[in-house]
Amino acid sequence: IVPSDHKRFRLNVVFNDEYTRQLMYNFHDSASPGFDYGFEAKMPSTAETNAFWMLGNEKYAIQADAYQIDMAIPVAITTENQQEVRFSIFDVQNFGETQPIYIHDKLTDIYVDLTQQEYDLNIDAGNFQSRFEIVFETNSTLAAAERLKEEIDIFVNRNAKQFVISNPNLNDIMTFKV
Repeated sequence: IVPSDHKRFRLNVVFNDEYTRQLMYNFHDSASPGFDYGFEAKMPSTAETNAFWMLGNEKYAIQADAYQIDMAIPVAITTENQQEVRFSIFDVQNFGETQPIYIHDKLTDIYVDLTQQEYDLNIDAGNFQSRFEIVFETNSTLAAAERLKEEIDIFVNRNAKQFVISNPNLNDIMTFKV
C-alpha cells in the first residue's frame, strides 16, 4: 500500500508461458528524470530474454517519474529466440478507477488497455527498445480531446460571477475542470 500522493503499477511480461519479468513504475511529484534513490532499482538479471525500463544506458526493473497523462514510457524487450510474449497488469495503485493503462505496439499501432485485457503476440528474436510503450491516452482519445477544445468556448460572466460554457454542438460532457 502506498500513500495517496503516490501512484504505481506493476507490469508483467511473460515469455513463452515459462518466464515472467515483473516491472514496476512509480509516480510521485518529487521524482526526477534521473536516478531517484528509494524509487528506482536496476535490473537484477542479465538474461538474454528479458524486459526492462531504460534510464540512460542502464536497465531498470523499477523506475519513477512525475505523472503526466500524456507521457509515453518505453518498455524494452530482448528475446533470444522467436517466442510468444504476453503483457498484463499485475497491480495498480492510486490511479482513477477508469484510468486506462495502454500498451502501445508502435510497429502495428495497436493500443490495448491492460487494465481490461492482456496483449499477446509472437515476436522474433531481437532487441526491441523502441517498439513498445506504456501510455495513458491513445492517439484517438488525444484527437477527440483536441476537437472538443475547438468546439467548446469558456468565458466569464462578471455580472453573474460565473463561468459560462458554450457548447453549441451539444457534446456529451461528463466532467469539466478549469
